Amino acid sequence: MKRFATMLLVTGLGATSLPAAAMEMGQAARFGAAVGRYSSELKVEGFDSGGNLVAGGDITNVKLTYGGELGYTITLSDFYADVGLNMLRVRLQNVDNWRTDALFTVGYYLNDNWSVFAGFRRGWQGDGIFKQDKFREIGPYLGFGFGGMSLGNWGVFNSSFAYNFDRVQNIAGTGIDFSYPGVSAKFGLNLKGTPHSLQLRLQHFWGDKSQGFDDGTRLDLDLKETWAVLSYVFTLGW
Repeated sequence: MKRFATMLLVTGLGATSLPAAAMEMGQAARFGAAVGRYSSELKVEGFDSGGNLVAGGDITNVKLTYGGELGYTITLSDFYADVGLNMLRVRLQNVDNWRTDALFTVGYYLNDNWSVFAGFRRGWQGDGIFKQDKFREIGPYLGFGFGGMSLGNWGVFNSSFAYNFDRVQNIAGTGIDFSYPGVSAKFGLNLKGTPHSLQLRLQHFWGDKSQGFDDGTRLDLDLKETWAVLSYVFTLGW
């Protein structure tokens, strides 16, 4: 019996959906290119020992973004595992950077349409791929997927949704860490009988921290990132 199962992988930045046949073992490799919209807001305020605001700024950026992805998936019966690498051009504090996310995901197909998955993200944000001079990011995620919906003779629709339990470490070299949760959604359209697919990824992350110091001063940080990215993905399965 054949089916279109959903390979549902959340990169945090997001998820990847691939059509697959029910089998004991299958493998697939993918690469893709993306374009979309990215926005960030970083608010920083410094207070003296008396609680008075002495410095502060709120910088919001909205820009066209672009990037790419690589990945490999292995399926064993109703289980799968995936490793993925996503790169995205972003802007923080009026400086263009690269966001790099390495992800590992494991999942289970509940039936032909539903699946659940969990994974772990290691992220970098800086002036180059795998650079972390702006900050590094780390944390697990949990989610579910719904897919395998046939669209006539030409396509299959897949989707996935996840919650990310990320944490930012050493933002802007200050040594400050804080919780940075996020929500992710991905919608995929696979063209039947071809290695081609289109995928829309939506993500929003947010976090804040009030850090006190031994001299009585305090630094407040608030960071938000949102992006909507449309990708073309080419997948080879065997």
